Amino acid sequence: NLDFWYIMGTYIGDGWVSSTNGDIKISCNQKKLEELKNRFDRMHYQYTINHTSKNCWNIRTYNNVLKEFILNFFGSGAESKRIPFEVIALPIPQLKEFYNGYLNSDGCKIKNNNQFTTINKNIAYSFCLIINKLFKRICNIYKVKTTPTKYIEGRLVNQKDWYQLRFKEQDSNRDFAFYKDGYI
Repeated sequence: NLDFWYIMGTYIGDGWVSSTNGDIKISCNQKKLEELKNRFDRMHYQYTINHTSKNCWNIRTYNNVLKEFILNFFGSGAESKRIPFEVIALPIPQLKEFYNGYLNSDGCKIKNNNQFTTINKNIAYSFCLIINKLFKRICNIYKVKTTPTKYIEGRLVNQKDWYQLRFKEQDSNRDFAFYKDGYI
């Protein structure tokens, strides 16, 4: 189901499984919340919504089968999540929805560039493979070194080095790579 794979892509970017009660939670802003609610409704998942801060909502569901699938396939926690080969090998429509869900959570489009950020090196390289398959394009990965702590909205938070992926969906005369006969 395309909605399922969109939700899974969003989970990779902004989701986790609660260690206390096993709830599956995905954080988002109000605009993204509407998209997620529509997808959850079409999947007939029961959910609740919590407004957690100025521009942040959590959509939460509990489904034991879904929880076990997520933990077995993707894991939980920003540093330990993974994208297994079975996901990368999905048919293009399902993989595109997975990609769109991730783009909607940890990505953005700036002019002609698509851009993603993650602290997880394995997620970064897995999404390069997904981009190769979907768009027959290369992507650039940049490692961004940060200070261990930073003040955000008046509170001291921990931070980690992160990876940024960038690529263009369309060909450009500045490209140094090309796609021909099934190879990049």
